[in-house]
Amino acid sequence: MGCGKSKASQPKVGEKETPVLLGPQAEGKTAKDAGKLTYFAGLKSRGEPTQIIAAFGGVKVDVELISFDEWGKRKGEKTPFMPYITNPDGSIMLETTVICKHLATLGGKFVVDAKQDELCKLANDPPIQLADPVYNLPDAGASLGVPPFEEWKPKAAEVLKDYATKLGDGPFFAGEKPGYGEAFVFHNLDNCFAIDKKGFTELVGEEAMGKLTAFYDKFAALDGVKEYLEKRPNVWGMPGSRAQPAAESQEVAKPEALTQEAASKEEPPKEVPVKDESLKEEPAEEPTKQNEEMPAPVLDDKPAVSKGGCFCA
Repeated sequence: MGCGKSKASQPKVGEKETPVLLGPQAEGKTAKDAGKLTYFAGLKSRGEPTQIIAAFGGVKVDVELISFDEWGKRKGEKTPFMPYITNPDGSIMLETTVICKHLATLGGKFVVDAKQDELCKLANDPPIQLADPVYNLPDAGASLGVPPFEEWKPKAAEVLKDYATKLGDGPFFAGEKPGYGEAFVFHNLDNCFAIDKKGFTELVGEEAMGKLTAFYDKFAALDGVKEYLEKRPNVWGMPGSRAQPAAESQEVAKPEALTQEAASKEEPPKEVPVKDESLKEEPAEEPTKQNEEMPAPVLDDKPAVSKGGCFCA
């Protein structure tokens, strides 16, 4: 279920991690300060590629992970969605793709060009970015407008085929040196592999999946990236989601549960559609309550299915 698992515990909600400084630039050199990156605790979503890019480039960034309740208090005109960066001068930087490029530019190690801009945008948009809610949420994002699993999966597979074509002979999309957009592609693959790698292999073919897996492994071994993956949490998502399938029988978790440990043992992700007909006519009590008390945390001002989903869903 993902790469670089360790026994690292999940950070507590609202806890500020020690500023991250990884990679070859970490020793004997002063890294550029990116300020503070804020995102949801417990979700393997848009906060991942941003932190991976900082780790590879040796960029110093203070990572703040917050709860849904805390996000409800902060969300407003200044910070309408996450992730966001509070720059050293106090200004706010929004938009995931903008943040990714900014961190890559600060680090100076990733290839940054127009092709990588396009690749990053592709990875941050539907249908492939919807792997985030499919993996992290108990209803696989149905309450956010994400299509049923069996409708989404083949569309996501088409993007994976496109990735394999774009990758060419590799080892990276930019050639011998990785580009910043590839951190988001890695994240897409990380979630898709965790959701149903076998099923996606059947859809894209052994050859294409072999190329993508080789890229995934090569990227995961990069200096800085490897260290980040080793220290990141090994418990993700909400109980009852594909990230925590062992908790399927439990009551849908409240926001605070995002940072609690998962049930004792993970089970393999299932290939059945996440489709609860009751959600259409009479939504489950707890999600409805959550939505009433606090609007769904949206990362942009457009509908989820039109631009990559909500929170990070």
